[in-house]
Amino acid sequence: MALPVDRPNASSATVLVAFIGAIALLYFARDIAIPLALSLLLSFILSPLVMRLRRWKIPRIPAVLVVVAVTFAVIGAIGALVGEQLVKLAGEIPQYESNLQEKIKSFRTGTEGGAFDRIGRMVADLQQEITAQEAEPAAQDLDPARPLRNKPIPVEVHQPEPTSFAVIGDTLGVVAGPVGTAGLVIVFVIFMLLQREDMRERLLRLAGTGQLQSTTEALDDAGQRVSRYLVTQLLINTCYGVPLAIGLHFIGVPYAILWGCLGIVLRFIPYLGPVLAMILPLGLAFAVDPGWSMLFWTMGLFAVLELVTNNVLEPWLYGSSTGISTMAIVVAAVFWTWLWGPVGLFMSTPLTVCLIVLGRYVPHLKFLDVLLGDQPVLPPGERFYQRMLAMDSEGAEDYAEQFLDEKSLEALFDEMIVPALSLAEQSRQRGALDDKQQRYLHKNTRELIENLIGKEIEQEADDDEPGDEVGPAAEAGRPISATVLCVPADDEADEIIARMLSHLLERREIPARVISADAILEKKLDAAERKAVEVLCVSALPPNALLRARAVTKVLRSRFWTKKIIVGLWHVDLDDERLRKRLGVLTADHVVTSLAEAANQVTVLWRPAIDDTMEAAPIPENDDLRCAALEDLSLLNAEPEDAFDLVTSELVRKYEVPIAAVVLIDKHREVWKSAVGLPAELAAAGEIPRSLSLGGHVVAANDMLVVEDLWKDHRFANNPLLRINGIRFFAGAPLRTAEGDAIGALCILDNKPRRLDDREAASLRDSAEALMKEVEIRQARLEADSETVDSSTKTLTS
Repeated sequence: MALPVDRPNASSATVLVAFIGAIALLYFARDIAIPLALSLLLSFILSPLVMRLRRWKIPRIPAVLVVVAVTFAVIGAIGALVGEQLVKLAGEIPQYESNLQEKIKSFRTGTEGGAFDRIGRMVADLQQEITAQEAEPAAQDLDPARPLRNKPIPVEVHQPEPTSFAVIGDTLGVVAGPVGTAGLVIVFVIFMLLQREDMRERLLRLAGTGQLQSTTEALDDAGQRVSRYLVTQLLINTCYGVPLAIGLHFIGVPYAILWGCLGIVLRFIPYLGPVLAMILPLGLAFAVDPGWSMLFWTMGLFAVLELVTNNVLEPWLYGSSTGISTMAIVVAAVFWTWLWGPVGLFMSTPLTVCLIVLGRYVPHLKFLDVLLGDQPVLPPGERFYQRMLAMDSEGAEDYAEQFLDEKSLEALFDEMIVPALSLAEQSRQRGALDDKQQRYLHKNTRELIENLIGKEIEQEADDDEPGDEVGPAAEAGRPISATVLCVPADDEADEIIARMLSHLLERREIPARVISADAILEKKLDAAERKAVEVLCVSALPPNALLRARAVTKVLRSRFWTKKIIVGLWHVDLDDERLRKRLGVLTADHVVTSLAEAANQVTVLWRPAIDDTMEAAPIPENDDLRCAALEDLSLLNAEPEDAFDLVTSELVRKYEVPIAAVVLIDKHREVWKSAVGLPAELAAAGEIPRSLSLGGHVVAANDMLVVEDLWKDHRFANNPLLRINGIRFFAGAPLRTAEGDAIGALCILDNKPRRLDDREAASLRDSAEALMKEVEIRQARLEADSETVDSSTKTLTS
């Protein structure tokens, strides 16, 4: 398959010129751009408050004015308080001069005669020597007996005392800039909040009706990301600044409120902000206290707050990241500081978030998302292939292990290894991959797979799960002779994928063999014919997968004409119309495109060579009474209910299983009243035949049923429902009425064998009893309400 190539309509040069022009506009128009940007960010924070007031039936204009007035009143009050404390601090700094001198003197005394002292004396001696050498020539040129000519005359410049008008003018010049910016911000914020929908519609109109959906998504994404970041960061900074002010107050550092507010503001600066927030309080603690205890207590306070904030608050409150990479945060901080000064430093992160959203939704600005975003820009297969091309097998293995921390081995095969091998085949067909690189790729990929499989086997052995040693039908000592034969269509890449499929099948305890790609196919098939082969799988990798698969399938069909044949056309798009037409020439029973799909299909087709058939759930003697009791509870045809859903969700969490369900058994079916984690097809169906149900066995026994490995129990080994969905473990407790009739079961299921100890079994039984008590209480309440309505109706009609 050819790799997609992006061909934007606009040339790269045009985009570059437009981008540079935008930067120039932001720089030269910063007197307007900065207030606009500040207003936009403030509107993101205040908009939810306005919407809350609107939901309380307050008109838009009063809601906006109230929110803006309160917000800027709070900001002004805090600013006035901080300004007052700054003025006082500036007046008190000279009082701490003696403490500083004493500490510096004691520090010098403590280091006298040490390495620093010796280095200092050496530097002083060198400076004195250099100064003396420079002074000697000048002294020789001077003749004391010769009078000086053109003796310089000292000149003094005296400025006139500034008038009161000049002082007022200078003061206004300093104050006018910030006050004017603040005024513009207030005006912009008010109108942005008042005309929020109108501005949104104008942006949509500018983008054009053809881009309505993408523009709407971009605006929503940008608004949600920026609003979430600002609100969350403000909450985190407040949780940092308030304890900081309280702690500094009790330690004795002057002006604790000032440092708390400064900590809240400075932490908006990425990375550098926390460092700046602690410099001045530490310096003041050093200057104020004649001793050293205040400094050490202050350092300890900052250390505790940073640890709690970085390791507890931020992971907890940040549900998701802003979408910016770590490197991009630093670069963005430098860029916006260069562009707009300190204000740009504070706004760097939210503004960069907006740029990333633009890159995500505007095709010509895609490079912004690639350069600044935190998402991997290469799919797993391409990243793995790139490392192999660079002959970095260790890096490839590290990346594979990182992938396994989040996903399964099956996903690693399908999403990483198979696409990488497909890319290698495409490169080889184009002549871009030489034989040495191909051998390196195949050799190290094979070794990596073997290592990962070995680690998985060791981990399973350490877990000591039941049934790891024998096959799915060996409970009574019967050998399984039916096997699955995996056949590579052409070369070593096909064989590597076939071996991955073989391992996935063996994990499901389905015996599988792989024919070597180097072997002569006919000779290997001669040996295979002497064994009981149940299913054959052909492994074929693009770009020539269909041609290879056709030839091999033809040979297999001639030898195993009664067996099922699955063709794996790995990493191929079956929705391609041309490919679907060509698939008609295949004589295979099924065509799959992923290893997971192939393993599921084999699980359905493969049948172990055992004599036992699946046992349908027995029918208890009191089945009619039991079904009548179930009908009286009116549960079968009711809508899903929260009471049941809460129980199943809690079971999934408590027992760490993928599936939990409340099932009800009527005359001919098992109904899933509530279920968590069911496969999509089962969840959509909502019920299964009673003959296939596991809950039916619980109802028949009217007792707890635990099956550690369903595939090794002769009653369930051939149950197609379990095979298709890979269900291995079942535990169910009966749901009994007050009369003791079992109407269903509370179940937990797993995709691997496991044990359930006595305590866990008792807890599941207790949960079933508690659920039935709740059902009966609800039923009694409904009956009482019904009787009340009936009596009221009779009273009215009499």
